[in-house]
Amino acid sequence: MKRLRESAFKGVMWNAFGTVGSGVINIILTIILSRILSPSDFGIIELLIIFSIVSDSFVDAGFSQSLIREKEVTEKDLSTIFYFNLGVSLILYLLLYNLSPFIASYYDEPLLLWLSRLVFLTIIFRSLSLVQIVHFSRDLNFKPIALSSFIGIIIAFVITLFWQIIIMEYGLWQ
Repeated sequence: MKRLRESAFKGVMWNAFGTVGSGVINIILTIILSRILSPSDFGIIELLIIFSIVSDSFVDAGFSQSLIREKEVTEKDLSTIFYFNLGVSLILYLLLYNLSPFIASYYDEPLLLWLSRLVFLTIIFRSLSLVQIVHFSRDLNFKPIALSSFIGIIIAFVITLFWQIIIMEYGLWQ
């Protein structure tokens, strides 16, 4: 009983640390990016993130939460959900990939064509991690989830800075 209580306490602490810490880091980095990027560039990036967030909800479709709450989960359940998530993410990526010219045209921003195709790859990457997150959550092991979230936010920040400084400032995009 004591071990379960310790495990639950550690899980709650890492989950809180991951959620709050990632949120704080995300806010700080967003403030920094809003100062570095032009309002137009910042808006373009945020616009594409909205497409990705909406797509993520279709990819998961609530299956992760159902697997976490289920008493017994088989390998067949996990592999079925994994391939479902991957299949839906590939379909959504192909759909958004083909809609990229229309998105760029609608917002009258040619840069959105290739940038959106690159950003939408995150839909596929996220789908590959959902079953692993279920494993960690079922074991109340939130440390890897929190650490990967921190690392992901920092990598996204570095890529955005690279984009702004190297590609946009030096005209390497044309």
